[in-house]
Amino acid sequence: METNQAAFKTSPNGMIIVGGNGTITRLNPVAEKIFALTSADVEGQEFPKFLAALEIKDHDLLEKCTPTNSFNTSGRARAKDGRICYLDLWLTCDPAASEENRYLVFVNDITPQKKREAQIKQAYATETTLKKVLHICRSVEILENTLKHVLQLTIALPDIKALPRAVIMNTENNLSRLELKAFIGLDPGEIRTFFQKDADDVFSLANTSEKIEALCSFIAQGNESYHAVLESNSQTVVIALALKEKLRNSFAYENLNSIADVIADTIEREKLKIDQAELIANLNESLNDLGTERSFSDSVLESLNSGLLVIDNGGWITQANPAARKLLLALHEEDPAGKTLPEIFGPGADPLLKDRDTAVAGHELNVTTLQDEKIDLEVTTSPIYTNDGKLKGRVVVFSDVTEQKKMGAKLDKLNRFGAIADIAAAVAQEIKNPLAGIKSISQILDNRLSAGDENREYIARILKQVDRLDLLLNEFFSYARPLMPNKQQTVLNDILREAWQIAESRGGKRGLSLHEKLRAEPSTLRADPEQLQQVFVNLFLNAIEAVEDNSYVEVTSEFVNKPSDRYDLSLYKGLNDDSPYLVVSIRDSGCGIGKEMQEKLFDPFVTDKSHHSGLGLSLVWRILKEHESNIYFQSTAGEGSTFTLFIKAETAAR
Repeated sequence: METNQAAFKTSPNGMIIVGGNGTITRLNPVAEKIFALTSADVEGQEFPKFLAALEIKDHDLLEKCTPTNSFNTSGRARAKDGRICYLDLWLTCDPAASEENRYLVFVNDITPQKKREAQIKQAYATETTLKKVLHICRSVEILENTLKHVLQLTIALPDIKALPRAVIMNTENNLSRLELKAFIGLDPGEIRTFFQKDADDVFSLANTSEKIEALCSFIAQGNESYHAVLESNSQTVVIALALKEKLRNSFAYENLNSIADVIADTIEREKLKIDQAELIANLNESLNDLGTERSFSDSVLESLNSGLLVIDNGGWITQANPAARKLLLALHEEDPAGKTLPEIFGPGADPLLKDRDTAVAGHELNVTTLQDEKIDLEVTTSPIYTNDGKLKGRVVVFSDVTEQKKMGAKLDKLNRFGAIADIAAAVAQEIKNPLAGIKSISQILDNRLSAGDENREYIARILKQVDRLDLLLNEFFSYARPLMPNKQQTVLNDILREAWQIAESRGGKRGLSLHEKLRAEPSTLRADPEQLQQVFVNLFLNAIEAVEDNSYVEVTSEFVNKPSDRYDLSLYKGLNDDSPYLVVSIRDSGCGIGKEMQEKLFDPFVTDKSHHSGLGLSLVWRILKEHESNIYFQSTAGEGSTFTLFIKAETAAR
């Protein structure tokens, strides 16, 4: 097998040439790197002994390979430097080749693929665990048992290495004290050492950042720790875990933060249920004692965070507490008194009125505000009776659970996308290895053909498609294996211009130009220049695809010290108004983005183009998130699109 020397040396695959007598002729540079050996180390060595030295089980590979039947195998190997790896071997035999070049063995290191398979199993286990967390938190169980169960599931997450020590605390009746709600892995002596016990046998500690940090250190026992502090209008919830090692994966952080949000919401809901039950009990007691619905405590109604309505036997609303009036103002400008539940909440409230003698708990309503915003309400109703047991009406208590539902959806989505990304990366790895082989063989064939051979055109097409597939596969890997940004001092204008040159060369359009309105003074920031360039290349490519030949794309930049001075924050939610930003806008005059596509624009694997992976904008969103930055877009069909990036600047831009 007369192997072209240039292709042999530059092949992305490892290659071994074996003679007809079964001895090794030479290795190419990639094979030398895989085996941690030089070609001189193994030249003349018998191929079966070479395999045995690498602890590869199949020693008789040459016997299985014939001129008409190539042979492929894979397995575990130990390189000369002691490194364990997994290899894919593909043997071919050419009887027409010279004696010393009889066999050609392609070698691919598939260790990343094996790791990816393990990661897929881990992702599936993580997704299953998080679904269990959601299910447990939504079930009817004693709160302490629920929280302990959630902690046990959390420390068992495969993408974190946690010690079996964790606590959950919240501010119950005193905002200055954190009460211990649940714990695992701490013995009673440790609890008494760190927490104070009051007359009601409740353990608590001071609600200060110093105490929380000290508790984390105490729980971690010299190891790493994770904690989340979640604050609402009515309480603070603190979750602390001990870790064997520092979290290195952004997915692990997101999973833990999402679980912390779910725990905080579960405690909040339990608190609301208790408040509602006490209120209804007080109301019934008050009505029984005084015989009138007007006698219940105004102070209780005033302090209740949930909305409360009283309706009579005719279904008419007779009273509403301040929280109810505030919530209902978003739905109706008029006072709710004298209206029915369906008039206020729509037809979804009809089931609440069917059986007036029966209490209804946890009924969900989806309503639309006057500003056309969708919100979710959880409604509980209970009948009210007179002293002599006659039905007088009903109490309706409702709470806005929109954020809780969004959090559940976010958690589901996060893990669904994480699993999809892992699977996609594994599939991409499977494709990438043979793709490299196809490219190497094509290059060898191309060098064997004469200059005028018509088959060279077909080989050129193969190589072009291989390069295109390789570009798509790199997108898969970038999304599935995100790297932490290597932040350094970066000049924004230079990155933008370099990104445009790359995108323009790939875009395939003629006569394009970039209209720049960049900040005159050089804008510098601490960022990963390669990742930032990837962001702008993807956005420029989208803009180029949207416009016609001989058109242009516009890019502008400016520095804002306080976003609200220049922008309406209601349109740019999530910005920190106390943080300075470098703002970059990329605008095209293309066809615009359809409304249906806008709703899922940054979701992975979503695209309306057959030749795209659907990962470009997902990757943009993820990179910006790692840089504590935000992206927004505006698009009108037929008028084009504008993407606006708020890139966090650690100090005032120079």
